[in-house]
Amino acid sequence: MSSYPYESFNARNYTPAQVAETFISSSEYSDLWKNEHSVVLGPRGSGKTTLFKMLTLQALYAWKDQYAEQLRTTRPFTAIYVPTDMHWHRQLKHAEEQLRKAPRFSLAASRAAVTTNILLAVARTFQDRILLESEPSEESESRLCSLLAQQWRLAKAIPCIDVIVLALKARIAAIRQAVNQAIFLNSTDEQLTDIPEYYHLDYLAELDVACTAFDTICRPRGAQKWAICLDELELAPEWLQNLAFSQQRSTEEQFLIKLSTSPIPKALGLTEARPKQDFRLICMWNYSGRADDSFAENLSRSVLKRRLGVAVSPAAVFGKSDLIIAVENEEADKYERGSQEWALFRNACEWDASLRQLLHNAGIDPFDPVTDDIKLRDSLLRKAKPVAILRSAFLKGVDAGKVVRRSRKLATIYYGREAVYRISDGNPRRLIGILGDLCDKLERGKDGGVVKLPEHVQAEVLTRASLHFSGYVHALPGAVTPLEGNRIDLTTLLRVIGDYFRGRMFGAKFELDPVGSFRIDSNIIDEVIELLRLGVYHGALVYVDPIPDTIETNLRGKRFRLSYMLAPLLKLPLNLHDSVSLSAILRASPPTSVILIRDMV
Repeated sequence: MSSYPYESFNARNYTPAQVAETFISSSEYSDLWKNEHSVVLGPRGSGKTTLFKMLTLQALYAWKDQYAEQLRTTRPFTAIYVPTDMHWHRQLKHAEEQLRKAPRFSLAASRAAVTTNILLAVARTFQDRILLESEPSEESESRLCSLLAQQWRLAKAIPCIDVIVLALKARIAAIRQAVNQAIFLNSTDEQLTDIPEYYHLDYLAELDVACTAFDTICRPRGAQKWAICLDELELAPEWLQNLAFSQQRSTEEQFLIKLSTSPIPKALGLTEARPKQDFRLICMWNYSGRADDSFAENLSRSVLKRRLGVAVSPAAVFGKSDLIIAVENEEADKYERGSQEWALFRNACEWDASLRQLLHNAGIDPFDPVTDDIKLRDSLLRKAKPVAILRSAFLKGVDAGKVVRRSRKLATIYYGREAVYRISDGNPRRLIGILGDLCDKLERGKDGGVVKLPEHVQAEVLTRASLHFSGYVHALPGAVTPLEGNRIDLTTLLRVIGDYFRGRMFGAKFELDPVGSFRIDSNIIDEVIELLRLGVYHGALVYVDPIPDTIETNLRGKRFRLSYMLAPLLKLPLNLHDSVSLSAILRASPPTSVILIRDMV
């Protein structure tokens, strides 16, 4: 298992054709194909890049699926996929910091770099469309290239799109060289007046001219509209984030703008573009644990078949999770005398005086916990089941206000198909990584069939995945922030929150509605807010209860929970529970490395 398994499955590292080989469609993918502007929100690994790459012609013609065949002829637009280059993003951030004496040049260079990357994406899309849908004559392609070269301020004699691509790559290198030279010479704006004309090109205007020219000269089959798809916009310069959102209200009819960014982006644009009115909002994160696991089920079946060579049901090899099913649809006989649930409550009541009292007060015999009252069964027994499972796993005595905890480091409650889906938190990259490690543990029976994986082995794999995810979060750039001579870090902050939830869950009182989420109140300082924003972007924190058809930029006042990826490590449930203010959590925390935060709320 790699240190950070979910990182090795980043769609950014694969071509659209490679992504298409294992793609599983979803409702979000269908929504993206609608003839309208779109904004996709989601943390890293949630599948945004996969969806955007699957809009491209390369992917559509490589994807062996009936839906792909339909889209090749009936799609409403041709996608121009523009990735955000992480390396170039960091270089631009570094240049902005180093060129404080030349802010105008720094902004111009940033705009030139972004525009050139967009034009490069346009040229590559033209390449694909010529190959797959147009096949113009050499004369037509030459006419197109001459126009593009003139419009984009390239060399005058360019015979084909391939050379256009090379010229744009050379331009990117030239911009980098100019920026590096300005930094080395510590130049000012007054010294940097002789900059190339192409620094002032407007990407949307150039996109309009180029696509109109292509349609006129090459006369391709299929869609007449074009969609510029800006992926991972949160990594782009802030000026581009603002501009891209704003342009959803001011583009030509032949163009659509499709953006992807983090669940709570910093920038939204300078105009009043609104979901429903101006664009479709698509959310890609798991708020509290979806009741519909169809996408996770289809993805799991695909991964298992690739890894094992045969079609295998996830339920057959992983079994069912009592921890998850407890709060979903169950049969009535689950709670009859002699059932597994009956034994759970009966055994727990032997050592948990608080649970005994709870059942007794409700009119249920703690040592024969059955009831014919369906409403009481649903409101009490079914609701108490996941809490009872957790307390039974980690406690061995609760009496007279005294709690005795078990010393075990690994609990075998984290197992089963539903737990695998829930712990991956709706994140396909994490799910693929976890399934890969589970597959490594699967064995064949004497008949050649795949044997169900023991519960304790699944628990080991899921706990190890949780530990590695915590390490991944700890290693994130920006996860440690200096503050008044000290420092605060995201991992410690998450652990303190988890410790608080666990303390409430395993306290002397059996709580039917334990605390398991938090709201960021106005007392939280800005430095902590930015750490939390980083956690949201990387999926360590999950934004709960988003307002429908609304994009938020402010974390304050919002409700969050810890990622279920951290549950096995922190010994927490896999269900959403009631909230408490973050200030209350920090004030109640013992003296730790977050003592400085405690004193500021």
